Amino acid sequence: MQQPPRNPFESLLSGSLSGWILIISLWNAIVTFSAFEWVLKTTSNLECVYK
Repeated sequence: MQQPPRNPFESLLSGSLSGWILIISLWNAIVTFSAFEWVLKTTSNLECVYK
């Protein structure tokens, strides 16, 4: 409560923050699908992937 309120016309997400969120989201998707592919290739068993 020591800071004044945010300008109501100001965007909540700045351009750099939006870019950072996009980069982290893409990284998360790459890691997730890579882990899926790795388990699928090493076990050749889809039931192991879905557990």
